[in-house]
Amino acid sequence: MIALQPLKKLRGVGGALKGLGAHKPSIALLPAPLGGVSDDMRDDAQQRIERTLNGDTKLTKQVMKLMEEFPSASLPEMVTFQWLQREGMSFDYQGKLFGARAVKGGLVPDFVIMTPAGDAVVWQVQGEYWHSQSVKQGRSDRANNLRMLGQVIAGLRIRAVVELWEDDIYNRRPLIYYQAMAGYGLRS
Repeated sequence: MIALQPLKKLRGVGGALKGLGAHKPSIALLPAPLGGVSDDMRDDAQQRIERTLNGDTKLTKQVMKLMEEFPSASLPEMVTFQWLQREGMSFDYQGKLFGARAVKGGLVPDFVIMTPAGDAVVWQVQGEYWHSQSVKQGRSDRANNLRMLGQVIAGLRIRAVVELWEDDIYNRRPLIYYQAMAGYGLRS
């Protein structure tokens, strides 16, 4: 088995996409990266995140640090990001397909994980609220997942697209991640 190393530079992250509709988490989850926000607000956000993560103080601190680096990321994305880093997985966060956010119909897969077989598995982190709202949203998500299958990103062909749901990320890790590495989602 080939040991994969983390990518030296994450592609698809940063100022190039600023203002083009990036997902923004609710203010309640932001770790207050801007000066002028009181320590009380930061402590309040940390307490909410820690409760969400079932009292895992170490993970909360690691995730809050990542959220300072990626302020537009969601909490379940950063929990997933932290797990992939800790496991030493090679991955691309917020990759670009079909022109990404700059082109109508472009896609931004949340995580593209390089596998030892030389292909890739895409993980789409789905929030319970937004992605469960309507049948139309569900159809759109499924259609986008099908469009990604077989595409090449970062030189790797995508062999599976797995949806990771917010509640499962908080309550069923690491099982959800191990199954996703094999190309299976808990709710597929």
